[in-house]
Amino acid sequence: MKLFISLLLVCFSLTAFTCGEKTLTVSKQDKSEIEKAVKEMTANYFKDFYTHNIDSVLQHYDTSACFFWAITPDTIPLKRGAMVTMHRHALKDYVKFDGYWSDMRVEPLTSELAMYHGTYHVFTEDKNGQKGKIMGVETGVMIKREDGWKFLAGQTCEGIK
Repeated sequence: MKLFISLLLVCFSLTAFTCGEKTLTVSKQDKSEIEKAVKEMTANYFKDFYTHNIDSVLQHYDTSACFFWAITPDTIPLKRGAMVTMHRHALKDYVKFDGYWSDMRVEPLTSELAMYHGTYHVFTEDKNGQKGKIMGVETGVMIKREDGWKFLAGQTCEGIK
């Protein structure tokens, strides 16, 4: 829990102080629109992953120097290049992905930044027909760019039961 809180503070600090100033007020209507847009983006991300479209998957990651991701609490945060390698490996090993969020929540911080968290469930099938289920929690910060919302920083922890 301490690591989780520290990661969120680092995410917010990096975003707020390194990536430029953002509007600090968000109207109720804007919050609703941001929540809808972020949930739609994450659904599109998973859809692209499930259809093995690596180029489409990567378009959901921010390309700034601020981007990083931690896969488990024990890993060093990964930059964009490492995420590309990891996804290429995963897509090579599996022939089928499917999944859903069971309780995603979005909290707009500004008009261009939002935090999200939730539990995901992924069903896989490898080349040998072996089926599996991956369940985990994910937290992160998203940033709005000209071409839409992007993952900026976060943490994924698999194996949660």
